[in-house]
Amino acid sequence: MITEESFIKEVTKFHSISDKLSDQWQFHQPDDIVFQQTPWLSKRLTKLTQTETSDSPITLVPSEDICEIITQPSQYINGDYHIVFSHVYQVPSLFFNLSHSNGAKLKLDEVWELTRDRVGDIDKWSFITEDEHPILCIPYFCLHPCNTG
Repeated sequence: MITEESFIKEVTKFHSISDKLSDQWQFHQPDDIVFQQTPWLSKRLTKLTQTETSDSPITLVPSEDICEIITQPSQYINGDYHIVFSHVYQVPSLFFNLSHSNGAKLKLDEVWELTRDRVGDIDKWSFITEDEHPILCIPYFCLHPCNTG
């Protein structure tokens, strides 16, 4: 657990480092959103993924100074990530939405499938869930705050 003041201090430092790295995290002041009192961070990313069929030509995709060879057709997943302060749990919380390249939001089962290899066989309901974004008041996925403290 941390205090709200500590969160503000740390996200300010985080954003400063992000700016130096050109990492594109955006810092939102309380007056950016009506009724919001605590600053928060957001970032949008697009990730190339592969589909199940293999009847397409080879595609070269830059990846950490090398090119990956992809023999399957690909699509993009767009991510919108927010780091906010949880007043209930007193920890930073990660809220995110993922959508297909056609704009359709991923379903919770699809998000669990994308993260399964990285998180192992934990109880998926205790790790990622869908909840109302505390600032935007719309459905977002979130890492459960018990797993971010």
